[in-house]
Amino acid sequence: NAVNRHAWLQVPVLKKNNGSCCHSLQRRFMATTATKCVTNQYKTLTVNKTAEFVTHVKLNNPSKRNALSIESFQEIHSCFTELNNDSDCRSIVLTGEGPAFCAGININTLVSLASEISSLETSRRWFKIREIVGAIQRNITSIENCRKPVIAVVHGPCVGVATGLIAACDIRYALDDSIFSIKEVIMGFAAEVAPQRLTKIACNQSWVREVCFTGRDFDTEEAYRNGFVSKSFTDYDSMLSTAMETATIIANLSPVAVQATKMNLIYSRDHSVQDGL
Repeated sequence: NAVNRHAWLQVPVLKKNNGSCCHSLQRRFMATTATKCVTNQYKTLTVNKTAEFVTHVKLNNPSKRNALSIESFQEIHSCFTELNNDSDCRSIVLTGEGPAFCAGININTLVSLASEISSLETSRRWFKIREIVGAIQRNITSIENCRKPVIAVVHGPCVGVATGLIAACDIRYALDDSIFSIKEVIMGFAAEVAPQRLTKIACNQSWVREVCFTGRDFDTEEAYRNGFVSKSFTDYDSMLSTAMETATIIANLSPVAVQATKMNLIYSRDHSVQDGL
């Protein structure tokens, strides 16, 4: 049984017969998330509580169109790991500051990494690349591993690794001016974070392969039509308001029920129906 793999849902908790087993279960679960999130300790993110149990995480490097550096990836990992263990957080809204949600990986980061590995012997160079890519993948996967549902609110460019970033989120809303892409093939290497989840999310596998093989842009209407985003908006304030309302609805429900559901959905996505049951 998939649920029984998690210690906080073990049978001994359910042996109580005084009618309080659900409350006992919730207390036991919440005891594992007893820390408090320290907000605004990051250089490339801002983190704020916008409502009870709702956290707003914002990519905050607008001068670079929120392009992601190694520091950005590390802060994403730290932030979502912390929110996973924050008892005052039950849902998360992820946005980008400025004219773009995220312009992908920072070019200066690519130049720096290329310089770092250029002097290495060929086989060691590939081991180093594998190490770097693995770290980026783990940092983005921290969003998926966070038990709290994450709603991505996208506007403007959402390029390359940023498409992989929102693919790790649970719910995706997009403004009608949003432009998505998986550009890695154009730069001469395989995409390391987007296709692996996109192929699980989108309802059209032919389309997934087309956008991954060509690296072409696709807009919000195309993303919606193929199941990558669940809602399209013409006004940013309306989109953000809707995202906050959705996050508030989620936050007002049982955190045990919501978070166990997220964990089961992710497990079932990667396994057979019978295994998920």
